[in-house]
Amino acid sequence: MENGKTKGLLSVIVPVYKVEQYLDRCVESIVRQTYHNLEIILVDDGSPDRCPELCDQWAKRDARIRVIHKENGGLSDARNAGILAASGEYLAFVDSDDYIEREMYETMLAAMGRTDSGIACCGRYVVRGNAQIPKHCVDRETVFTAVDAIRELLLGGAVEEAVWDKVYRAELFEGLRFPVGEINEDIVIMPALLNRAGRVVHVGKAFYFYWQNSSSITRSAYSLKKRVMLKHLDDTKPQA
Repeated sequence: MENGKTKGLLSVIVPVYKVEQYLDRCVESIVRQTYHNLEIILVDDGSPDRCPELCDQWAKRDARIRVIHKENGGLSDARNAGILAASGEYLAFVDSDDYIEREMYETMLAAMGRTDSGIACCGRYVVRGNAQIPKHCVDRETVFTAVDAIRELLLGGAVEEAVWDKVYRAELFEGLRFPVGEINEDIVIMPALLNRAGRVVHVGKAFYFYWQNSSSITRSAYSLKKRVMLKHLDDTKPQA
């Protein structure tokens, strides 16, 4: 145990809301990981469809799965509930309509160990119909300082704002949570996480499948709520 966390255990947090047609695909991709020391936390955020039932069915099938049923509070609130319940030395997030490659977590945790990095990240495939478009990849394993990682974030480079294409040392989240009630919540928390990590390793390849639909927040038109990126811009300054 380190800081109350189980050493080597990866807690994977999956917020679940109105995704009954995609949930099995998502959870199966996590269960089938080549890295087996997992705690899979399914956070049912008051989903009005069959998701609560499906979550409970998965918990009966795999002892590594825990289910949290809660009132609807939004994506940030669901992620925060998962962080509070997590007991792993490492944390990861998967959105419940997405899925991941089998070797994702084994590859990323190995890279963190080799490079003594606080965060590992990978590229992703943007899935549109039958197309799978690789994004945010690099030619080889690359280590960034916190300053360089934040620069990549702001310039739209290899390190992107999404929390789900990364693995984190759980200690990075001490006293840090996702902002509830804001859109683009990842851009608020990511600079602080990168800064705390000190070193960030990118494994080069794409391992995450991001299923993009027409109603996705990331494809929606600009709204006043997206000004959260500007409101929190000062938080991206690295500490001396």
